Amino acid sequence: REYFNPEKSEGRVIMTKVQKMNWKNVYYKFLDITISEARCLELHMEVDWIPIAQSRAAGGTNGAQYLLPGGIPKTHGLYAIGYEEEDATSEAKLGEEGSSPDPGEPDKSPDKSHKLEDREEPSPKVTYCYLGIAEDRTLQQCLFQHFQNSGKYFGRGEPSAVTKFLLSNCNGASPRLAIYIKFIEVELDFLSAGSLVECLEIAIGYSLKFNKKETL
Repeated sequence: REYFNPEKSEGRVIMTKVQKMNWKNVYYKFLDITISEARCLELHMEVDWIPIAQSRAAGGTNGAQYLLPGGIPKTHGLYAIGYEEEDATSEAKLGEEGSSPDPGEPDKSPDKSHKLEDREEPSPKVTYCYLGIAEDRTLQQCLFQHFQNSGKYFGRGEPSAVTKFLLSNCNGASPRLAIYIKFIEVELDFLSAGSLVECLEIAIGYSLKFNKKETL
């Protein structure tokens, strides 16, 4: 440890102090990943899911359409699509808690309305199903093509598997799944480096359902 000794008459003289450490063993670890893989892990651990609203189509049909949020960057980067399945057991529990007591017995329990109001809404359990790389197009263009172009891709023919899934879910699939997205900006020079899908699959512990070797 080096520091300046102000007591020396000749001015600031550097002195060195060596301290003996009673360490038995020294360990270290490192992670050899690319910048894009690091951003992919940041997308998973630091970026929150954004729910995608669905509006009923005009005419009273069973179909609906997705309403993407504003503020999606017009830059390159990574984006993920996920879904949340409705939990029927949680709804049943909520019904049991909210049921009225036996009319023949006095209600000794605390006010259930306050109990329901004070309950914190749990964070959604979203399952990843797709990781997209906005390299040839911007994040905004890629997400709009998945959600709002009826699966048509600028003349690229057949829509991808994740787009078919979104269309099926929006057009009367039962039960309809709640859809979520998240995204992160990455400089274009770094996007092509690394095994991004493999990186995310290792981090989450399961395979991405719609990440096949196909055109985005």
